[in-house]
Amino acid sequence: PADRMQAGLVHRLDVQTSGLLVVATQQRTFEKFRSEVGRPGLWYKEYVALMHGTLPRNLWDGMVNHRLKLVDWTRPNGKKMQRSALAFEGGQYAETRYQAMGFYKMKVERKTFTYTLVRVRLLHGLLHQIRIHLAALSRDAGLEGP
Repeated sequence: PADRMQAGLVHRLDVQTSGLLVVATQQRTFEKFRSEVGRPGLWYKEYVALMHGTLPRNLWDGMVNHRLKLVDWTRPNGKKMQRSALAFEGGQYAETRYQAMGFYKMKVERKTFTYTLVRVRLLHGLLHQIRIHLAALSRDAGLEGP
């Protein structure tokens, strides 16, 4: 019937991220899940990420809590965009828990690159939060990027 509401995607994944999608096939289920997604303790997002550098032992697990804000920028082709950045004033509070799971080395020609595999759990899911918080963690640990 035309008056029947449609159910659908309960949440989405970030671009270039693989994982579980939750899709409701009934409107009642869709509404229940959508109302629960943002409630603390019921749902959480956990990722596995590979970051440049080897974290020192005292930083193998912990919390990063930097404020983030949207900033305007323009691509080289002139298209206006927004992205998140660390906010030194204002912005939204964001917490990311992390735990080192493994450490890796890769030798390319005469240069050795090191990496840390980390489990990341978002307490607040803001745009680019993982990338920005892991970059801040790397900087705070004195690690060098690629």
